[in-house]
Amino acid sequence: SLLEGFSIYMCGGWKKTSSKTKDVLLLLKEGGATLLTSPNAVIKSLKTGAENDQSTLVLLCDGAINSSCSTFPKNLKESIETVLTQKETSQAILIVNASWIFDCISCAKVLGAKHYKPEGTLIKSLWDKCGNYS
Repeated sequence: SLLEGFSIYMCGGWKKTSSKTKDVLLLLKEGGATLLTSPNAVIKSLKTGAENDQSTLVLLCDGAINSSCSTFPKNLKESIETVLTQKETSQAILIVNASWIFDCISCAKVLGAKHYKPEGTLIKSLWDKCGNYS
């Protein structure tokens, strides 16, 4: 599957009843991704991913300018920054806006984060630190 080995956290103001959210959830499920449903699950994934060097974490932001992607928990931000500064880990972290998943499915390949900069000051600062390979 296209997204096998990817752990995805949908951060921001995703509305459970919106058609966009339902479409994204279906694409993630059909693509074989592991859906992380809380900041604590993301932190746990970061810890196990850093140990295994084999997972890719994707923070999939909803795209809203006033999104809670800009205010997610401090401990999550710190955990992501810790992984990003560890040179010895090959764990990848992608921080992207919602268009990323639709484009990946359309192109039938996993795309980099370069053209999918999310909204929100905090998440943009993390996006800048990720390297944004294409």
